Amino acid sequence: MGRASTPSSSVRAARRQRGGKHRAARVGPTPGGRGWWPVPVAVVLIAVGLSTCGWLAWEYVGSTVVAHHRQRELVTDLHEQWRSSGGDGRPGVGDSDGSGDVVTGPWGTAFAIVRIPAFGPDYAVPVLRGTGDEQFATGFGQFPDSADPGERGNLVLGAHRITHGEPLRDLPDLDPGDEVIVETREATYVYELDSNSLEVSSSESWPVASPLAVPVGAADLAPVGPATITLITCASLFHTDERSVAFGHLAEVERSR
Repeated sequence: MGRASTPSSSVRAARRQRGGKHRAARVGPTPGGRGWWPVPVAVVLIAVGLSTCGWLAWEYVGSTVVAHHRQRELVTDLHEQWRSSGGDGRPGVGDSDGSGDVVTGPWGTAFAIVRIPAFGPDYAVPVLRGTGDEQFATGFGQFPDSADPGERGNLVLGAHRITHGEPLRDLPDLDPGDEVIVETREATYVYELDSNSLEVSSSESWPVASPLAVPVGAADLAPVGPATITLITCASLFHTDERSVAFGHLAEVERSR
């Protein structure tokens, strides 16, 4: 037998080429190696970031746009309801139930409209009975067991300071003497603010009592008269357990015709 022949130069070149390809395929980041980033983690982080941005956009922008639209619709619906039923001119200080005709829906029962001239001529926010999320997402919520508009006792109205229409965003900018006008089918009640400088803990119950029970040492904050109003909202534009409170008294009643 003769000697085995050696691979030709072309065969050796092909082997070297294939070997080079295999080596090139192994070049690059490997798990645990520098520069390797697991795709699933990146996807999760991106999804979380987008979800957070979406929530913030809805909470601070979208909810206000939706609330403003709903408020305008409710104000229009209330006016149409009152026009169709007509006012009877009955109420006066202390002798009105303040309810009037109402508009109901999934957000609750709307029965009045609040106007605050210091906030501009277009400011008109519906008042709903109750203090649940749906009421505050729509406008002012009337605290349970508080007086009705024009009634003896303390009418307590709460609203968001930020998000959901922001009805009381500028409450700290109001001054004593500014008017809070509460309109119902029977009458328009003009309250005059006495103070808006008070901040209290959300655990304090006296500001929402009816009649208003101002604690000893804060008598200068007490509104004058048998029919009073309390406006209450968050003390800060962001989450806080403190509440900003403004007090006022009934100064005038304009009966519907």
